[in-house]
Amino acid sequence: MTEELIQAVSASAGGMASTLLLFPLDVIKTKMQASRRALVEEQDDKTSSTTTSGNDFDNSSGTTATKSTLNSSSSSGSSSALAVACELSAGGSIRPFFSGVGPGLVQSGIEKGIYFYAYTFLK
Repeated sequence: MTEELIQAVSASAGGMASTLLLFPLDVIKTKMQASRRALVEEQDDKTSSTTTSGNDFDNSSGTTATKSTLNSSSSSGSSSALAVACELSAGGSIRPFFSGVGPGLVQSGIEKGIYFYAYTFLK
């Protein structure tokens, strides 16, 4: 095997391994972001449906209140990374942590393989 091909296969395997190892952290991060966004949208819906009696409603203060509500709920630990991980593993399986990992593995393997093949070839 040529040196370029050895480098490409090694890089491809390394890229796929790192994707496989770090994917659960990405799933947890995405779940946390989605729950925060849902909370903010829920709070925005509540504040926008509130009627004001002749006073102008300052939307920026509503958003500020929403952010402070969000910060207080996340600081209480209700949506910590550990809580999200426990929620995902509640069924006793690690499958939810790897849902959708296939395309990421393929993408990472191809990307790293091509990059290192080209790098070694042009070096």
